[in-house]
Amino acid sequence: MKLVLALFALVAFAPAASDTLAFGPKDGTKLEKSFHQHIALEKRSMTMSIGGRELPAELTENAVFDLEFETKVDVVDEYEKVGEGRPTRLLRTYDALTETETTRIQMVGMPEAKEEKKEKESALEKKSVLFRWNGEKDQFDKEWKDSKGDEELLKGLEEDMDLRKLLPEKAVSKGDTWKLELADVKELFGPGGKFAFQVKDERKEKDSNSGFEDNLKGDVECTYDGEKEVDGMKLARIALACKASTSMSPDEDESVVSMTFEFDLEGELLWDATAGQFVSYELSGDVTTKLQIVQKIPVQNEERELVIDLELGGKVEFEGEAK
Repeated sequence: MKLVLALFALVAFAPAASDTLAFGPKDGTKLEKSFHQHIALEKRSMTMSIGGRELPAELTENAVFDLEFETKVDVVDEYEKVGEGRPTRLLRTYDALTETETTRIQMVGMPEAKEEKKEKESALEKKSVLFRWNGEKDQFDKEWKDSKGDEELLKGLEEDMDLRKLLPEKAVSKGDTWKLELADVKELFGPGGKFAFQVKDERKEKDSNSGFEDNLKGDVECTYDGEKEVDGMKLARIALACKASTSMSPDEDESVVSMTFEFDLEGELLWDATAGQFVSYELSGDVTTKLQIVQKIPVQNEERELVIDLELGGKVEFEGEAK
């Protein structure tokens, strides 16, 4: 009996098996990565005022105001040299970069909704950039590889498109959790930094979406969920739960005074623990957006201020994979 109890105690109080999730692909590893971000919003509420006087609700209750944002990014990463926890020399080729913004509006008196679609492109497309780790400055130096480009384009680029910062700092067992500030893991909302998207056939000095990533607030809770089998491969799964907010003031539309976002998201990161490399991630859920538009309009030979306050709601999805 004592032997049975001793064996039971040994099993019950034995330390749980732990796993190490770390970055460490072999030198020369090449991965094709694809990332997709999609936000679809529709009007929940809307008010309008002219000269400080609110207009009747019947003018806005049946109005249509929809927004849709979509970004697609395809790159090829070649890890020429890998150090501890990061590449020390990474060659990245930007195969395809596209972004679209679609607006659909219908107000009282309009026979049908008016849709406007803006297709954007980046001068980075088809170019290659070498990221070289600079230990003295604790940062990656960036330079064009086998091509020439505007040096300003390099400034907004980020090396990490593996979401390495989501990995635990020590060995973990199934059920272990850790929390990160979004300010430290902005790549969760779109790895790679800023791609300087511009509307086709138009020239602007800076990315019209500046501010979205810079103003991110909130945190992401990571939970190690053990192994998940995908297409015959055993991968480490980290469950993600994220509550976040951000704001931006689109540069290309001066009438948009402010735009805020609130996110409630869940998802997962899949990691090849054997190869030490990123496999895929997805994060999706609900988003609420508040938007204020201010314009000057003529009313009875006088200029008055038209203010439109909107609350939009919808779904958002961020995803990526490596092959």
